[in-house]
Amino acid sequence: MTVSPPPRKVAYKLPRGGAVFEVDARYTISGKRLGEGSFGSIADATDTQTGERVAIKRVKHALADSPSCKTMLREIRLMRHFQHENILSLRDIMTPPSDGAWENVYLVLDKMDTDLHYVLHSGQTLTAQHTQWILYQLLRGLKSIHSAKVLHRDLKPSNLLLNKNVDLKICDFGLARGVDATRSPQRRGKDGEPTAEAGYHTPLTEYVVTRWYRAPELLVMNREYDEGVDLWSVGCILAECVSRQVLFQGKDYLQQTKMIIDGIGAPSPAVLARTVENPAAREYILALDAKAGGSPRHPVRSRMPKDAEPRALELMAKLLAFDSAERPSADEALAYAYFDELKGLNDEPDAPALDFDFEEEGVSEAELRAMVWDEMRRFHPAVPALALAPPVTRNESGDDGMRD
Repeated sequence: MTVSPPPRKVAYKLPRGGAVFEVDARYTISGKRLGEGSFGSIADATDTQTGERVAIKRVKHALADSPSCKTMLREIRLMRHFQHENILSLRDIMTPPSDGAWENVYLVLDKMDTDLHYVLHSGQTLTAQHTQWILYQLLRGLKSIHSAKVLHRDLKPSNLLLNKNVDLKICDFGLARGVDATRSPQRRGKDGEPTAEAGYHTPLTEYVVTRWYRAPELLVMNREYDEGVDLWSVGCILAECVSRQVLFQGKDYLQQTKMIIDGIGAPSPAVLARTVENPAAREYILALDAKAGGSPRHPVRSRMPKDAEPRALELMAKLLAFDSAERPSADEALAYAYFDELKGLNDEPDAPALDFDFEEEGVSEAELRAMVWDEMRRFHPAVPALALAPPVTRNESGDDGMRD
């Protein structure tokens, strides 16, 4: 078998003490940093083969352990799975360096100009028509995500990318999770076989979504939740677009819950008993309601501009229902009068369900790395297949030997 030589690498260092990017020679980095976070850095680049501007995401220590590998696989598989105008696309996964262990993973993504958080809090103009178009695209992308039996679980303005035409793409699937029990991971016993106990599928975790956009059912730590957590986040984002202020800006989960009750009121005792599993959380909400006299102390509507679009406020109120069962689905929200002018402008496609097999208990780190290797080979089929991806090695300082 003839194997093509690995792509030649070129090293770039971003300004202001930025990270070192060691990328395939087909890409040239402008030196502009597009983003920075705990995951690593994102750089502005050009694909010299196509002439297109792209974003290169350097995920540091992406294969350091099982959780890191799973997060990497989640993001790769979800971006590859969705072929949708309003969901960020994965263009390439670069091959590892030929002279060292594969530690940092480089993803090549669609290039966008900014994110919604920057627009909302930079003083840039955002008209009512802009907000309508942004929410339409967000719900259109979310409809596809939910049709694939996936929860995003971290919708917030900084995870909504925009270009100069106000076209939107949803990004950052690191916290995403499947909700189809037939496809979600199964708990396994000591013998490695799936257990037969009731509720044997791996439970969803409570600590997801940035606090300010977190639905009540997550704040009270319910063990089960559904697509409604994403729709609550959409309601918070809509309110932020209309008012240019974060709607519920709690410092901890107790204050966040209090601000929500102050804004939308407490549910009835019957709804509270049905929707809140934790007795202490129910008592806390009842105490807040009693102190407020049974009415919202700071209604959400009072915080919106007087000239706010009535149809936007109607949709916002529906999305910010305490009971997730009362929130519209993404598909139902798209049918609201708020989007009448946009109906028929685009199709609103669904997507096939995604298999989260890599989340199963008992999958080793080596197996997870091999799965990431196989994802890379989808873009570079000339790279030989591996039974297991190369192990991760670090120097004594615990890093990958590069200095940012």
